[in-house]
Amino acid sequence: IKFFNKHKKTIFAIAFPTLLFIKLIEDLIQNELSVFDNNIYKYLRRLISEDMTDFVKFITFLGSEN
Repeated sequence: IKFFNKHKKTIFAIAFPTLLFIKLIEDLIQNELSVFDNNIYKYLRRLISEDMTDFVKFITFLGSEN
């Protein structure tokens, strides 16, 4: 118990992403991620506009070597 209390943040920092990854793998195996992906895509699609696309292209140009 002393070990857990002393290293609580480290244990959480390792355990939470690991458990999240395991859950995502489980969902992927069961083909449940397609529903999640579709919902995210639909949400993001509403945010996309021609002005936003031009802005992102401009930012990409600034970061390129050309």
